[in-house]
Amino acid sequence: MFATQSGEPISRQQASQLIRTVSHGNWSAHDLRKLARTIWADIGIDYMISELLLNHTPSKLDRVYIHTYAEKKTRQALQEYHQWLADVSKSSSPTVRYALDGKNKPKAESGAVEPAHGPDFTDDRGL
Repeated sequence: MFATQSGEPISRQQASQLIRTVSHGNWSAHDLRKLARTIWADIGIDYMISELLLNHTPSKLDRVYIHTYAEKKTRQALQEYHQWLADVSKSSSPTVRYALDGKNKPKAESGAVEPAHGPDFTDDRGL
């Protein structure tokens, strides 16, 4: 996912530290994996394709019956996800803007409780 200037992948620990640094300690690599998996489900990415994208080990039964890497479908899923990210990044929602840049945290409505899993990424269009 991330590479050094020489093109070599960085370690899991380096990626985790980079994410923590960029997010000012608000996010971990695991948080981003969970968020991506949730978004993929919300935008209709196939369950098996999502599992392949996360590099999860298929169940024993799936390993016996399914022999594919599904390159075309995973590529298409990533294109759909990138389009979703581009659309959300243009959002005017204060919550989305805060999640993207960490500035000007929106005030919670009276009685509202921020979810335990992090900020709500729903924008004006329900994405």
